Amino acid sequence: MKTKAKAMLLAFALALVMPTAAHGQIQKQARTGPLVAAETAETASLPDVKTSITVVSWVGESQPLILRGGDKYDIKWQNKLENEYLSNVITDEQGIMHAAGGDGFLYRLDQEGKVLGKTDLGMYWAPYLEMGRDGLLYVLWDNTLEHKWGEPGYVIAVDKSGKVLKEIELPYMLSRSYWDFDAASDGSLFLLTEKGVTAMDKEGNIRWSNKEILSSSQALEGELFSNVYGIDWVESKQTLVVGVDGKTFIGLDSSGKFKWKREESDWGEPYFSPDGIVYLLGDKGLHFFNAADGKDISEAPVDKESLSKLGIPSDGAGGYYLPLGENTMGKIDRTGKVLWSYDRPDGQTGIISWERFSDAEGNLYFTDNGGNLYALDKNGKERFILMRNDPELVFTRVWPGKNGTIHMTADGMGIISIRQKGN
Repeated sequence: MKTKAKAMLLAFALALVMPTAAHGQIQKQARTGPLVAAETAETASLPDVKTSITVVSWVGESQPLILRGGDKYDIKWQNKLENEYLSNVITDEQGIMHAAGGDGFLYRLDQEGKVLGKTDLGMYWAPYLEMGRDGLLYVLWDNTLEHKWGEPGYVIAVDKSGKVLKEIELPYMLSRSYWDFDAASDGSLFLLTEKGVTAMDKEGNIRWSNKEILSSSQALEGELFSNVYGIDWVESKQTLVVGVDGKTFIGLDSSGKFKWKREESDWGEPYFSPDGIVYLLGDKGLHFFNAADGKDISEAPVDKESLSKLGIPSDGAGGYYLPLGENTMGKIDRTGKVLWSYDRPDGQTGIISWERFSDAEGNLYFTDNGGNLYALDKNGKERFILMRNDPELVFTRVWPGKNGTIHMTADGMGIISIRQKGN
């Protein structure tokens, strides 16, 4: 399973700008419109501490990371996994982290960064990962860049020990990452192919395809991009929810037939509850609809535990976190009213990402594509900033570890873990 060097470089460039995130949490390009007047969060005076971690930029320059707030926080460990460019990282219910590297290996790590094992996937670059409801880890390798050379795409199913169970070869796979792929508890797969939105059985045989809601456009020397930006299987309602063109949701039944369509007046991040409620967090606040019929729901559980299980970034007391612009993060209420805004400090590079999470105390963690990591309390006050300020685009991830740790991965860095001193 190989791909050409030119495609590898193009894939990397695209990975830096493509929407990405954990299942049900789709990253969106930052808005650039005017902000609603609101309180500006306090900027703290934190000491800068040079860390021992040196990162390598895309252009080959080395530099140390600076931890602003390093008097109270430090980097506990780093693991480059024998290379410096990684896929997204999936953490299973046992706390084992799974990551695919630019060297073509799939790695398994514990919460202290120790490698427990690795599997050779035979790839030249880091693919995307998704944990299916059937308990298998899926490796996605699309061929939207390589189809003109006749290269196939792949879906590889791996168990939690790293053993490859099956490899499905697809002549043309449009699914670029986990945001347009899903796996049901019975092993059925939902993805994009040249035939449209496609359902496969667990052996890789096509059950049905729906091309009516799929279109594609060409960019970068003929590579294809589809108008579908999200595929989520809502098992309790036997409904596939497909996001189209950034403003439309379409519901398909278990045989691929059209059920419903809804147009959104503002873009919203969808989060899918197991009971079939779709939570939308966007400019107009938090609202809900039923995955079974696409109709609005007036109320849904918004207690701290429910929001945490869904991964909705919040303070746990009626406030929700989302970017308000390229350089601004904010907290809004259920109606979309801006409660406070935080402007990125002068001198920082990169556009603020939608890659973010909140912890049990309502603290917020988010990144930008300059490779920087920000930690704010629920009032918007800085707790720490991990500063890199790379002039190039940097693909970053941030997610919670155990016992209050914060894990982050970024190009040229591998995985690091940050903890409050004394923990």
